[in-house]
Amino acid sequence: MDTHIGSSPSTFLRQLQRMEGLLPEFQTLCENQVEWTTRESVVAMDETFFGHFLILVLMDLRSGYLILESVATDRCFDTWFTHVELRLKGLGVHVNHAVTDRAKALIKMAITGFGCESGADIFHAQQDAVRWLGASLGRRLSNAEKQQADTTESEDLHPFSLLNNQPQTEGILLDKLEKRVRCFEEIAKKQTIPDNNKTAKKLRNQIPSLVVNVMAWWLLVNENLQALKVDAILRIWIIDALWFCRKKQNHPITYDHKI
Repeated sequence: MDTHIGSSPSTFLRQLQRMEGLLPEFQTLCENQVEWTTRESVVAMDETFFGHFLILVLMDLRSGYLILESVATDRCFDTWFTHVELRLKGLGVHVNHAVTDRAKALIKMAITGFGCESGADIFHAQQDAVRWLGASLGRRLSNAEKQQADTTESEDLHPFSLLNNQPQTEGILLDKLEKRVRCFEEIAKKQTIPDNNKTAKKLRNQIPSLVVNVMAWWLLVNENLQALKVDAILRIWIIDALWFCRKKQNHPITYDHKI
């Protein structure tokens, strides 16, 4: 290097503050440059807190783009609707599936506000199960290895059976998730773990909404295949390829519009 560059923490801080101040303008500039068209979107919505600020967050799950990040005074349905409606209209976004925790305002936002199904957020369902069983099972690990192994399979909420390559129907998934909840209940009974918060009932009530996520994924797959007008043989090949990719990843479903 034949030159020297001098700087200081205060200089970096000023630059960061300047960049933060320009971010809203940059977002507006980028959005205004995009050709306006109606866009189908699968979204997730939740509230978060930054200090004493309540922030409503709406994300497009395909791209990870934050459609909405808005400070609010409460998180009721009317507040959500007021903040979201104009934003979606301005971006030309039509929501065809919404993933939420089971907050009543967010369920209503999906069903009444967006006019679509309200899918359950699998993270919160898993979190409830862990809070219910995790600590107690950890203390009793030597006696609970078999029961713990029974709770680690991943195909219950998967578009395909990882055992036989077959697409999983709504009925199959409902049955598997019901068996999973019964498995949790049996573990709790054997390990004398009380269910003071009625988590088993809460999980059981979420089963249909969890299954909705897989059914929505299959609906998007079938709509894309119909749009492509593929013949029966190619259709089978594509579905087999999807199964192979998801088996290799060994992940639950994601929410991508494209095949």
